[in-house]
Amino acid sequence: MYLDGKERGWLLFVDNADSAELNLRPYLPTSIHGAVLITTRNSQRIDYAPDGAVAVGALEESEAVKLLHTTANVSPVSNAESVEIVNELGMLALAVTQAGVYIRQTRRLTTYLDTFRKSRNRLLSKQPDIGSEYTSSTYTAFDLSFHKLQTRTQDFIKLCAFLHHSLIPLALFERSTTSGFSTYKVLKKCPPPESDKIFISKLQEILGETWDEVAFQDIVDSAAQASFINVSTDGAFYSIHPLLQMYIQDSLGAEDKGDFVRMTLQLLLGAIRPAEGSNAPLWHLLPHAGSIPRSVGIGGHVGSYWNISLKEFEQSKAKGIATRCGR
Repeated sequence: MYLDGKERGWLLFVDNADSAELNLRPYLPTSIHGAVLITTRNSQRIDYAPDGAVAVGALEESEAVKLLHTTANVSPVSNAESVEIVNELGMLALAVTQAGVYIRQTRRLTTYLDTFRKSRNRLLSKQPDIGSEYTSSTYTAFDLSFHKLQTRTQDFIKLCAFLHHSLIPLALFERSTTSGFSTYKVLKKCPPPESDKIFISKLQEILGETWDEVAFQDIVDSAAQASFINVSTDGAFYSIHPLLQMYIQDSLGAEDKGDFVRMTLQLLLGAIRPAEGSNAPLWHLLPHAGSIPRSVGIGGHVGSYWNISLKEFEQSKAKGIATRCGR
């Protein structure tokens, strides 16, 4: 290799080495006189430098605000509105840059958040200005990577898009799959709706008819390697970036969106069961139950049953707290 013959210091920079099929080893110099810098969203690529890998997370809030102001060419007296903007964007550098470019063009920092909430799909799909260092929009960047994933991994991420973005428990998927995704009959006078069967079948296509930890871990690994989810150090919880959730929701048609909302609802219903002893494992589901959009696909009998289940769920939680407090 050319660089192997160079004795002076050199730097080989390999950008966006994300593909799982990509093998860089034949192209990496063995010379000790230089350095190799590889950037990737694939966590498995640390095998190229297990002792030299540096995880790069989201921007700090102060960094995101500074980036927003620099890109927008503004110096507001107060950072309050800017802080709200960067938090809405999850401190994602590309999205913050896009916001800054738009604010620079419109000169309206104070109204950006309202505009974003009304037109986020258009704003996040908008090609960055020529003056930006980025060549793709936030949604385009997501799109390029997302559609390279296997269908089951894509569908798993779509389910996560309608849950709370943090602390998504592995136990949710295990408990629900083990129960066959079936709804626990809370009241005899209000049996689960027949439509459950449709969405149970759809969930089984994604997660299987029986719990298979190895197969599920393959899905999780695929999503994590592409940096679409983060996995906790103990492997028990997952998180997904809020902007990725927005991208998924905005990219689905009305019918598909309704189906995935209803599947996510069924996933939660399948996991809600009376627990022997402590109900603490179920408490992790409450933020996710609260994240299910009420405006899509949950009406009539389904909505009534969901509300009954949540009421029972809350009562179980209250009983658990009372027991722990010695009442």
